[in-house]
Amino acid sequence: MTKNELLDAAEVFDSWRVVPRIIIGTFLLVFSWAVVYSLQRYFGLPAAERTVAVTAFVSVVLTALTTALPFIVKIYTDNGRDWNAAKDGQTVALPETR
Repeated sequence: MTKNELLDAAEVFDSWRVVPRIIIGTFLLVFSWAVVYSLQRYFGLPAAERTVAVTAFVSVVLTALTTALPFIVKIYTDNGRDWNAAKDGQTVALPETR
């Protein structure tokens, strides 16, 4: 393969945004597993063992995972291609707004 073919393949790979999608998919799988596992363990406890400390721990773990979601999504939304950007010094005429 020539250098131009490799660069074209890299541009296609980048435009499909494979890596950010893998990151978001992995996070969603881990998040889903953690929610199901935590809730199954919590509700599997006898009522006498569901203390305030156990409830707080489950709450903190699920809140931390939920709070991380916007930061993971920010990786996806901030690293995209600007399709309105000019190539090779050309200018882009944007439509006028009224």
